[in-house]
Amino acid sequence: MSEHDSGGERRRLDRAPGERYQDRRAAAGRAGGAGAMAGGPSPRTRAIVAGVVVADAGALAYFALGLLDLGVGMLAVAAFAGWVTGVALIWWGRRAIAPDRLRLALALALGAWAIVFAMGIDWVFALVQGGALGPIDYVLQRYGWWGIASIPLAAGLAAVRAR
Repeated sequence: MSEHDSGGERRRLDRAPGERYQDRRAAAGRAGGAGAMAGGPSPRTRAIVAGVVVADAGALAYFALGLLDLGVGMLAVAAFAGWVTGVALIWWGRRAIAPDRLRLALALALGAWAIVFAMGIDWVFALVQGGALGPIDYVLQRYGWWGIASIPLAAGLAAVRAR
């Protein structure tokens, strides 16, 4: 007689074997403990990091294209940097960051950061080459009022796209 033909009653489990691990991960994620980091960063952290990386890439593009003296065309570059920053927050954070004040504030901050960071890089680049102006004077002389207008443009478009 084989083991399966014993005619005995089969014991059934109350829960599936894998459920016990899901409970621990969910509790660790809510507590923010070491168990939450074992599975990698949270979706919210990934979305924020993606937004920062895209904003920094937009800053580098603004800086590089600013070297070409595009003038008013820099508004288009700023608009694009803000737009893709908002897209990054949506792409990676659609479910992780609710479309409330947090995501809008994050988009505003990152959109503005992209342009301010680019202008800061440009100012430091000018200082290395022997410049003597302060940051605001440099930006006004280098970009004019279009440079200042680029900051709220990028921030606003990032927030509009992140909604």
